[in-house]
Amino acid sequence: MSKDNVNHPSHYEAGPFECIELTRLYPFAGGNAIKYVFRHRAKNGVEDLEKALWYLDHATVDELRPMPCASNSKACHLLRVLERADWQVMAPFWKGMWELAQGYDSGLTRAHRAVDRRVRLLENPLTDDELKLLDGWSAKPEAAWRLRAGGFEY
Repeated sequence: MSKDNVNHPSHYEAGPFECIELTRLYPFAGGNAIKYVFRHRAKNGVEDLEKALWYLDHATVDELRPMPCASNSKACHLLRVLERADWQVMAPFWKGMWELAQGYDSGLTRAHRAVDRRVRLLENPLTDDELKLLDGWSAKPEAAWRLRAGGFEY
């Protein structure tokens, strides 16, 4: 079977469903933010996440919600599928987008924080002690200081 990079690129098909099923329910900005997070590990890594952040920073809250004519329940269902699968290890992003789709503006903060944290993690690998703190375990005090200095919340 040959690859079809025009109609069915592998970086959009690798998930629990094809990315277009979700992005077509959104306005341009929201669909792009989703697209870049959906594919970042299979395509451009940090660059894709920075593009997602750009859309999260520059779009209005309504541009990050499913379109009024779209089935909100379908978008919410697909976002929950991605969250439960922890697709691209970005469950907090998918949860934030679900919250936005439900009408909670605070979802934007959660989604933005998830993408921003992933960018910083990829750009500055953390020590084992720092990862323990982020996962809720205790670690050496200097690990906490370094995380706070780097802008991480734990």
